[in-house]
Amino acid sequence: MEKLIITVALTGNVPTKKMNPNLPVTAGEIAADVKRCYDAGAVLFHVHARDADEKPTLDLNVYKENARRIKELAPEVILQLSTGARAGKDWEERVTPRA
Repeated sequence: MEKLIITVALTGNVPTKKMNPNLPVTAGEIAADVKRCYDAGAVLFHVHARDADEKPTLDLNVYKENARRIKELAPEVILQLSTGARAGKDWEERVTPRA
């Protein structure tokens, strides 16, 4: 059988719950969706972070919480944490998120 890697981008950096009420934005919602997708065969997850207002954030604590919650439910997954350009930050801020 040929091997296949399934990658999932759950949040994007632009969508909001107003656009799609099923969009996961909190660490718990993201982790739960990662687990569901992992159980269905996905292994690689591209994850953006959102603040309490559901806006893109570079807050390192939010990234840590997302990763912690995901790894609690699905420790085998591969995470690609994204600091996408649409968070309104320049490249220097994107490569050095701070708490």
